Amino acid sequence: LRLHVQDSVLGLPSVTDAVQGPLLDMGSGPGYPGVVLGVLTGRRVVLVDSVRKKADFLSSVLQALELEGEAIWSRVEELDDRFRHSAAIVTARGVSQLASLVELSAPLLVNRGTLVAYKARVSSEEIERAIGAAGLCGLELAERRPGALPSGEVREIVTFTKTGEPVIELPRRVGVAQRRPLG
Repeated sequence: LRLHVQDSVLGLPSVTDAVQGPLLDMGSGPGYPGVVLGVLTGRRVVLVDSVRKKADFLSSVLQALELEGEAIWSRVEELDDRFRHSAAIVTARGVSQLASLVELSAPLLVNRGTLVAYKARVSSEEIERAIGAAGLCGLELAERRPGALPSGEVREIVTFTKTGEPVIELPRRVGVAQRRPLG
């Protein structure tokens, strides 16, 4: 409860301030932060995980909690066209480097949509790479907000806003964003 739910809640202000529309949680795993944010905001949630057992579990969680949304067994890069430009918010917690998250979220976000990235430690180098990737992907750094859990663990919520179209073709092939991040 303290680690996962409270950590998920740290992104709530960014989600509340975002444009209206669905929330897509990439690499959702056991549903953090997507399920928690769906419960707290009432937004439709799309929970994406590349592991079938996790996606099946997430489907049962959505049904049990009577949350509007769906769980998808897929890699984010392989989502079909119905998810392009469909998410008001894309969340990612413990998934990848910021530059990769920027790239992966860009084709999914609506104009003025928000990427909400949960990070434990963010170096200035990681931020600079993410800003470079954002320029190529049609996003801009919006906010860096520190947060702390009752355990004393420090987190940072880093948000990017989609402000235009990418200058490169996205998504790139599966795994390329993680192996060769932009920026």
